[in-house]
Amino acid sequence: MKAEYNLIANIIESNSTVLDVGCDDGTLMEFLKKKQKCEYKRN
Repeated sequence: MKAEYNLIANIIESNSTVLDVGCDDGTLMEFLKKKQKCEYKRN
């Protein structure tokens, strides 16, 4: 896990929807899904 993932997770509200627009391999989205219970959409 990259160090900035926790910083990003603190900015994103729990249970929100996040749009992933070509952001690497999806590990950040999986992290947010587990930590913040976010739903995400891939483009």
